Amino acid sequence: MKTRQGFVSNSSSSSFIVAAKNSKVKIEIEIDLESFCREENVISTLEAVDERFYDIAKDYRCDSKQELFKIYPKQKQDYDKCVEAITKGMKIYFGSASSESGDAVETYLCDNGFNDITTTKDIVIIQGEGGY
Repeated sequence: MKTRQGFVSNSSSSSFIVAAKNSKVKIEIEIDLESFCREENVISTLEAVDERFYDIAKDYRCDSKQELFKIYPKQKQDYDKCVEAITKGMKIYFGSASSESGDAVETYLCDNGFNDITTTKDIVIIQGEGGY
């Protein structure tokens, strides 16, 4: 049985001892993207991409996707990447991760996002920044 010696707080930490020839360690995990998305946020048609970006335009108080793209060029880049992915038979997952879930992987994704994750050719990170 483990017992903690010394001051106890609400923060979490862990200790480790690792022997390695190189300080870089490859850790692989598998996640189900759908577990981070509501069903309506998994998109597989061009029409659904158009609808989603129209909704995003409304969130940004724009009257149309074209106005959104003019003011926020990054949104146009994301839109184009979504369209390209759909035409290649991929699905688009609009998801989110929380650091309050208690799940270590979800906390990692919340803090770090997807941008630094090595992926295979059948995965395209369209937007993956972490942090707040």
